[in-house]
Amino acid sequence: MNWKKIRKAKWFIPLVSVIAVIVIASGVFAYMFFSGSVSVTVKEPMTWQETQLNSGDQWDNSTGTWTVSMYAGETHTMTLTLTDISSADIPVTVTFPNSYSGITIQGGGNYTVTANSSLPIQFSIHASTSVAPEVLTIPLTIAR
Repeated sequence: MNWKKIRKAKWFIPLVSVIAVIVIASGVFAYMFFSGSVSVTVKEPMTWQETQLNSGDQWDNSTGTWTVSMYAGETHTMTLTLTDISSADIPVTVTFPNSYSGITIQGGGNYTVTANSSLPIQFSIHASTSVAPEVLTIPLTIAR
């Protein structure tokens, strides 16, 4: 086969051009054929449930409010169970003021709830003997 004669032929450049267009068009078609999208829904991996309260105390799961009715000098406890329903360990931080107008709270800190398991966290709230009768709202935050 004589390549010099084939390259000089009148039909060579149009043929190469047509082949190039077909190759480019098939590449574009293949790209468009595989285009699409991914729909991702990220769900909350943590649930919580009050599992132990003092008599007379109340826990509202919908608002996350622990209502305590106590006398000066008393200590009340609550166990809040955090459940990780995901396949990853979830670090959580529990924060609140340690001392608030004569009230002392314990149970804050950093915790890790392991994958597909539960972690009970016990809180205690103590009213000093010198605290005046009043209604206090003390912020409690559990963040992940």
